[in-house]
Amino acid sequence: DNERSLSWKCLTTVDDAKSVTRSVSKQIKLNDLFVALLSSALERRYQELKDDDSYASKSTYSGKCPSYVNVVVPVHLTGSILPGQPIGNKIGAFVSSIPIFQESQKKRSVSISRLRKVSKILSLHKLSTAPQMSWFITALISKLGFESIAKDAIMRFNCKAVGIVSNVHGFPYEIHWKGRPIKMLGAFLPLPPNVPIGIVATSYDGNIILVVEADKRVVPDADRFLEYMLEEYQVIKEQMSMQ
Repeated sequence: DNERSLSWKCLTTVDDAKSVTRSVSKQIKLNDLFVALLSSALERRYQELKDDDSYASKSTYSGKCPSYVNVVVPVHLTGSILPGQPIGNKIGAFVSSIPIFQESQKKRSVSISRLRKVSKILSLHKLSTAPQMSWFITALISKLGFESIAKDAIMRFNCKAVGIVSNVHGFPYEIHWKGRPIKMLGAFLPLPPNVPIGIVATSYDGNIILVVEADKRVVPDADRFLEYMLEEYQVIKEQMSMQ
């Protein structure tokens, strides 16, 4: 396995994030926000590569930022764990092409339009049959027990995605371990084959903790990448406060 870069930080409170997204549009969900933050961080990472002479000299790297990249978004098929039901893993997923704005087009006003565009794209794909089909196919392959087929299917069905963004609902209150309070709780996402970036947003005790796990060849500095996401959130918040 390739080396991983890892980072986690508190983004903001759940109430603050909901207030910001609702101020942009009542239709925008928190997961839309997290995907938009990833889009902004990817844009800045592409710019880093463009400015890095060691990458620019490689014949395999064009130095051009793509207009869209594919991102995997997991979906709980029942919306949440229903009363009387086991936790299980009834989770499907869909792949969406999200916008990456060229550096020449980069303006602070881009942040709001990016969020709105991402929200419309994800809302459309959530209504498709992709989450149900992905769960059915994965469950079928799992029952057959063919490990080699499962790995091949994951590699083929990820649609050359650059990342996964997952949203985990944690405890809404502070919990304790052996009498000691747990101040921060975050989830980690094992990277599927050929998907270099995993983002998990975990709500815990009223806060949102973002975790970045990435292939170190793609994101060598997860702390910086996560900081890009946090900075984009502040830009969105500041823009909406001025309107």
